[in-house]
Amino acid sequence: MIGQKEALSFFQQRFPFLFYFFLLTFVFIGARIFYLQIFKGEYYRQFSEKNSLRKSRVKGPRGLVFDRNHQLLVDNRLSLNLTITPQFAPDPKHIIEKIAQWGDLDFAELWQ
Repeated sequence: MIGQKEALSFFQQRFPFLFYFFLLTFVFIGARIFYLQIFKGEYYRQFSEKNSLRKSRVKGPRGLVFDRNHQLLVDNRLSLNLTITPQFAPDPKHIIEKIAQWGDLDFAELWQ
């Protein structure tokens, strides 16, 4: 059976190794965070701003839906949606005015 003094001396011998290991790990992580924030911060900021615009292609549904008497219930019609996120639009009111002009739409209805 190990006495208290032997156990204490066993852990005191290993303590410096663990201390320096964790110290080195935290210094490495801190240096990496500093590098990414200070030296690469502008690059990642611009990258994230460009990444906010997403184009996605969605295929239309296939086929028509008929009831059992062969009456057409649902057909395929193209539908487009445009979404403006105010925090990313420099002047949302001006943008909506332009969209209303291009699409012959009512500005008041779009501004809601």
